[in-house]
Amino acid sequence: DTVEADLVYNVTKAMDVLYPEYEGDSPGVNGWALEHQNFEWVVPYHEGAVRYFEEVGAWPEGADEHNQNLIERQEVLATAWEELKSESPDNWLEAWDAKRRQALQDAGMQVVF
Repeated sequence: DTVEADLVYNVTKAMDVLYPEYEGDSPGVNGWALEHQNFEWVVPYHEGAVRYFEEVGAWPEGADEHNQNLIERQEVLATAWEELKSESPDNWLEAWDAKRRQALQDAGMQVVF
């Protein structure tokens, strides 16, 4: 959310429109194809990308609600992260696992792993 929506929109559009130019050029690049996008996955999409996907008719019905839930989830995790940083725990990995789980549970969100 720190990058301007117009910039993300234009980068997303360029990646889509120019896909035939770089298709197959490196391992994993084919995942950039529009038909391979999973709009209800685990990472939220930026508003600029969403605008482009809506414009080309790729953004499915129901994806807005899912995306908003993911944004809220990221906010919960970011707050928990900042809180834990201020606590300076000795065993960061163990402390983060517990803090993350508790923050998600407190927010009524699913703890996936």
